Amino acid sequence: MPYGKESKNALVKLIGGKSTKIYVYGQDQFERYVGDIYCDTVFIQEEMLRNGHAWHFKNYDRRPEFSAWERKARAARKGLWASRNPEKPWHWRRDERNERHDTIEWETLFAKVIACFVAVAERLFMGGILLARRNLLKLAILLGLMELVIIFMEQ
Repeated sequence: MPYGKESKNALVKLIGGKSTKIYVYGQDQFERYVGDIYCDTVFIQEEMLRNGHAWHFKNYDRRPEFSAWERKARAARKGLWASRNPEKPWHWRRDERNERHDTIEWETLFAKVIACFVAVAERLFMGGILLARRNLLKLAILLGLMELVIIFMEQ
């Protein structure tokens, strides 16, 4: 994820090895707990937003101070805002899910081609059957398909 490692490192600097308190104030649509995080007297969300290490996700929290902290970090080009066009994490996750889905489809196709190749090869070679021209052609086509699938998977 763009800027993900930097953001994690900033969070670790703030809370790493220290006790934190989470004041839970509700649950989201997925029944996950939502709350404010403090480490000693430091309000973690504020620090992360002020220094440009986090996005204010307005769907979950509409507090105006959160928007103001993000706006000031953007204006000062701090953290992730140093980039001209930072990618929103929820867009990145969506694209990653779609990319994984495409990869799974190719892996499924590849597995089907391999299974077909094995089935044809077993039929051709079981019982010492001689390879007729049409069987050789089928075998060549299957090998060509396998090669194409491998090429596409490497891209």
